[in-house]
Amino acid sequence: GAVALIGLKQYGEAATRLEDLARTSHEKAGLRAGMLAQAGQAWLLEGAPDRAYAVQTAALSLTPGAPDLLVDRAETLAALKNYKAALADLDQALASAPNRADALVFRAAARRYLDDLKGARADIARALSIAPTNADGWLESGILKRLDGDKKGARADWMKVLELAPDGPAGDVARRNMELLDVTDR
Repeated sequence: GAVALIGLKQYGEAATRLEDLARTSHEKAGLRAGMLAQAGQAWLLEGAPDRAYAVQTAALSLTPGAPDLLVDRAETLAALKNYKAALADLDQALASAPNRADALVFRAAARRYLDDLKGARADIARALSIAPTNADGWLESGILKRLDGDKKGARADWMKVLELAPDGPAGDVARRNMELLDVTDR
């Protein structure tokens, strides 16, 4: 029922129920951590990143070092604009799961926010070599190229995003970035 509430976009109620289930469950730690992970995602969707962080941290106390949980918490930390802590979680996740393209893309974005463009470029190159159809990776690659002054390269990367995910969030951001690029070219 709690997961169904997420589908109905009743994120706060879903998160509360998932937290209650995890607290009262007699299941193994991994299953309870999974419930808390889902609660954390629901809190993030609800627009409550502080609550998401607390729940994700509780999940990590049940399964320390779990890469999925670290990546989720890094996303929450980024929503809180705590890119340094997000980077630490992503470093830890990638230490045990070095070929996670999603974590590399997230880490590239965190590094970009921390003005480590060289590290961001390296992470994106690696992410796209692992997962060449990762739309978020191409989006981030375009952003980095735009920051480098390579408007043509940025546009090409954002066109790739529109090929891969025209109707998703990455496609929306790529479209907006190309529109901004067109305005600045005039």
